Amino acid sequence: MNRKLPSGIHVVAQSEHASALKASLGDGVTVVPSSTTEDVTSDVLSRASILVLEVDPGQPDSMARLSDVRSRRPSLPVIVALAERLHAIDTTFSQRTAETDRMLGEHARATTETFGNQTAQLNQVLANNAQIMQQTANQVGAQSKEAVSVLTSQTQTLREVSRGLLEQIHGLTQRFENQGQAILTAAKALDSSNTKIDSILEGRHQAIIALLHTVNTKSKDLDNMMRSYAGMVENAMSQAEASNCHRSRPCTADRGNA
Repeated sequence: MNRKLPSGIHVVAQSEHASALKASLGDGVTVVPSSTTEDVTSDVLSRASILVLEVDPGQPDSMARLSDVRSRRPSLPVIVALAERLHAIDTTFSQRTAETDRMLGEHARATTETFGNQTAQLNQVLANNAQIMQQTANQVGAQSKEAVSVLTSQTQTLREVSRGLLEQIHGLTQRFENQGQAILTAAKALDSSNTKIDSILEGRHQAIIALLHTVNTKSKDLDNMMRSYAGMVENAMSQAEASNCHRSRPCTADRGNA
C-alpha cells in the first residue's frame, strides 16, 4: 500500500543522482539538480514545505550551505541526506537496471538458442512425428511464461525498494515535526515558570519591605516608651526626695527647741 507523501517536498541532489531519485520517488516529489556546494535558490526555499538536502561532510562549503538554508528559513523542515547515501541509492538503482538488462539479454540469447535448436529439431521431427512438434512448442511457451514471471518479480522488488525509501522520508518528517512540537511545549512551560517565579519573588520582596517598615515603626514606638518610662521614674524619685526633705525639716526644728 503506497503511503501518501506531504505536498511540496523538494529534493536538492547532484545531477548524477537526480534521474534515479526522480524515477524512484515519482512525480509527487520535486527533484532539483545541484552540486553539494551550490547555494539553494530563494524560489526553491519559498516553494518547499520539506527540503531534502544532499550534504557532503568532507566539503566545508557543503556544510556552510546547510547553515545558510537554516538561517534563511528557520521554520522549514530540512532533512540532511549524505552524498554517500544518495550515491548508494543511485548505485542500487543502476545495478537493478543493469541486472534487468542483463537478464533480458540472457533470456533473449537463451530464447534465440532455444528457438534455433528447436527449429532444427522440428525440421527433423516434422517428417516423423507431429506430436513431438506440439510438445516442443508447449515447452517453449512454458519457458516464456517463466521469463515473464521473473521480470514481474523483479519489477515488484524495485517498487518495494522505492516504497521503503518513501516511508523512511515520511518517518523522518514525522520525527522532525514531533521534536519541534516538543521544543515549543517546553519553551512555553519554561516561560510560564519564569513568570510565576518573578511574581512570587516580587510578592515576597514587597512583604519584606512591609515587614521592615513595621519593625522600624515598632522600634521607634518602643524607644519613645522607654524614654517616657525613664522620665516617669526620674520624676517619681525627685518627688520622693522632696517629700523626705520636707518631712525631715520639722523634726530638726523640734530637736533644736528642746
